[in-house]
Amino acid sequence: AAGATAVRFRADSHYMSIELNENPPSWVIADYPAGVPGFKPGQYHAKMAFIIDTVVNKLAANNIAVQWCTWNMNSGSKRNPNTNQHEPIRKHYLSYMRDDSWSEALTKRRLRYQVARWGWCPSLYAWEYFNETSAAEGVDLATQRWTDITSWLDALDQHHPARLITNSRD
Repeated sequence: AAGATAVRFRADSHYMSIELNENPPSWVIADYPAGVPGFKPGQYHAKMAFIIDTVVNKLAANNIAVQWCTWNMNSGSKRNPNTNQHEPIRKHYLSYMRDDSWSEALTKRRLRYQVARWGWCPSLYAWEYFNETSAAEGVDLATQRWTDITSWLDALDQHHPARLITNSRD
């Protein structure tokens, strides 16, 4: 974007998710007739990571400030033609929200990957956990679990110790 100084980079299922399933049900992402892979927590797609590398390199080369949005809570739903029912796409993101050790390990694994792969970028000024958290019923990021994860991420990100860690409300 000519003249841009900042971008909110959406690394979630609607845009540039690294967590992809090679065989998505076609009804999940009907807007992409070629069959864009669907979201699957904990599996990282090398081709998408390479594409993100390219974008991050361009942003850094042009000194464009980056706020990195990790997950999207407002994924809505799509109609499954097999059952004629609307099924939430967002359910996959709830894997990160559960209050159990598996969810915490999954969350830390994803954040560790992001810091290791893209944390070097000098124009990356903020890690954002979730986009549009107001769309997620029953989700509370003001818990001790997320306070602990934020402290853990802050200690992990040695590239830029003053980098912001934030969350979107709407």
